[in-house]
Amino acid sequence: RRVRTKAAAYVAPTAAMAEILRSRVAPELVTLAPLGVSVPPQARVVLKAPDTSIALAVIGGGRDVPAYRGVLTALSPLVAGAPQIQIVLELRGPRQHEIWQIARQLELLAHLSTLEDAASYRALLTRCDVMIQPETDGEVRSLLLEAMASGLPVVAGAHRALDLLRDGDTASVVVGQDPEAWTQRLRDLVEHPDEARRLGLAGRECVAQQHRSSTQCAALYQTFEAMRSGGAYPFSARSATG
Repeated sequence: RRVRTKAAAYVAPTAAMAEILRSRVAPELVTLAPLGVSVPPQARVVLKAPDTSIALAVIGGGRDVPAYRGVLTALSPLVAGAPQIQIVLELRGPRQHEIWQIARQLELLAHLSTLEDAASYRALLTRCDVMIQPETDGEVRSLLLEAMASGLPVVAGAHRALDLLRDGDTASVVVGQDPEAWTQRLRDLVEHPDEARRLGLAGRECVAQQHRSSTQCAALYQTFEAMRSGGAYPFSARSATG
């Protein structure tokens, strides 16, 4: 809101987010540049066998504690029935200690490893079997797209800006924070590897078609060209130095 009268363009990473922006600012200033990532030549084979280790990655900014409570509460009975499950939890933000305390109360610490910034461990996290995003703040992260590009099935909270996550198609989308709903979605993937792989491959295909790095670069180039030749604010050496 502070820069609304000065912005020359608004770049949205998803079509749904572009529509949200167009309802708030001048529609002609909004452009779509889908966030792009590299797509590996081959998908990972996730959940290879029920008796082997299963790694679940939970990522997020750590702001929505109830969302984490719902997911961690859901993971507790899942881990109790399948002790080979290991959880990698991104733990950051001002309320990270509250989230850690929830995991402690649920006796998950023996199955839990924490990372301060998941983006620094992309290679590790894309080797997991399932990617989980509890928070419903509409954040579009390249790490989530990289997981999808690698063939990992995604379980995420519902948000209208995340239109690339379509329930039952490219991801498993959970509405609300009910632990039972999260438990069922996660159990469906862990206990049905074929369905998890189908979902992962569908998400990979979505990223390959719509979210490649080359697609993002082309869209950004077109945006900069439009700003330079259209109704953007004039640029000068004086304006650059203040």
